[in-house]
Amino acid sequence: MISMHCIYCAPEHGHSDTSPLTRHGVAAPRHARAARKHGGIRVRLRKVGSVRPLTRQEEADLIGLVKKGDKKACETVIKANIRLVAGIAVHYASFGQPLLDLINEGNIALLRAVERFDPAEDGKLSAYASPWIKQRIERSLAVRPSSSRARSARPLNKPAVA
Repeated sequence: MISMHCIYCAPEHGHSDTSPLTRHGVAAPRHARAARKHGGIRVRLRKVGSVRPLTRQEEADLIGLVKKGDKKACETVIKANIRLVAGIAVHYASFGQPLLDLINEGNIALLRAVERFDPAEDGKLSAYASPWIKQRIERSLAVRPSSSRARSARPLNKPAVA
């Protein structure tokens, strides 16, 4: 078989296409098949991981623009913090809902946190937004539990608040 670069990823990976499954006559490597199987979630998470986090000063400047109604600044802040949402959502992935649904719920919470965040009082956005994201994901799990098994979204080692 002719060795060639993978058409599903960057050529710098250095592996050759020798997988038995083909697409348009070109073999697909294992990681490409896995990405198709999981709806591309791994590829999306890899892209999320490539976004550079904001410094405190950049964050404060952008939040100031968000308060004035700048949509582009809001988008920049959200893109820089999606890694946080994905990390939190992964912890709840075993509760029966698809990971992408959990990330979407977390993104809604992140958007609300960005709108309400005040850098002078609250410090870093990630610390401010984390409880909002967790709460939104836990509510989502409580409203739509898994059909096969319903579990509490609250970790077992934490007592319920009365």
